[in-house]
Amino acid sequence: MAHNTSGTLIQSEVANLLVKPLENASVFLQMGPRVIDSAVPVRIPTLESSTGAGYVVESAAIGEDTAVFDEVELLPTSRPAVKVIAKISNEARRQSAIALDQIVRDRLVQDVASFIDGQFLNGAGTSNAMTGIFVAAGTTQVDADPATLDGILGAQAELLAANVPGDNLRVLVNPATYSALVAQKETGGRYLLQPDASRAAGLQVFGMPIFVSGKVPAGKAAVLDPSFVAVGRDSAPQVVLLDQTFAANDQLGIRVVARFDLALLRPAAVAIVADAA
Repeated sequence: MAHNTSGTLIQSEVANLLVKPLENASVFLQMGPRVIDSAVPVRIPTLESSTGAGYVVESAAIGEDTAVFDEVELLPTSRPAVKVIAKISNEARRQSAIALDQIVRDRLVQDVASFIDGQFLNGAGTSNAMTGIFVAAGTTQVDADPATLDGILGAQAELLAANVPGDNLRVLVNPATYSALVAQKETGGRYLLQPDASRAAGLQVFGMPIFVSGKVPAGKAAVLDPSFVAVGRDSAPQVVLLDQTFAANDQLGIRVVARFDLALLRPAAVAIVADAA
């Protein structure tokens, strides 16, 4: 693992060590939200309402569109960074049959992916942190049991009625809900969920790929179009090798500092399924 005299990895090394593996480890990032890389705050305009198109007779004046715009902000300067330090003993480095960069990557990616997935889904928005999709205001609320196909179908129907395109919808559930859905069979004993040809070992329901995360709250599920979800990712994450800080314990430390954010470009395109009963 090469690094310069300051102990800070160059950008290409950070990408190989953290950024690219993180995309594969994070369930939420696997769903395909709109990722925006930026080292500075980003403002994204959103269309709140519009009069739309209509018929106009010959030679008549075309009505003006009184569109109403708003904006969402990603990566404000007040947004705190995700930070972690992983320590590895020099004995482990010398004796391990696995390369050091793989050991470090697996540990750091696991820690960071677990944390940001929890924030993407359940972030409370307090202390300048991001607000997760299960907490965000303005989402489509569906009163149904998420562990039933009828509940998932109801959420799909709500989104289609709100003119959300159906060809990019995703289903996000926790492991318990996933097990309940997978166990459902038709009268002939065949499982109802179908394989997803686009993903290894993936399943789909009503044409929508299913994603499973332990960070999804119990008793809830989400059906969403991830293209209406923007993820801000600091374009300059930092990985620093701390070869002196833990020298007394004969350990090497690796510090990661990165910033992430999330904003709903169209909250109604996220349906939260929960049984109010």
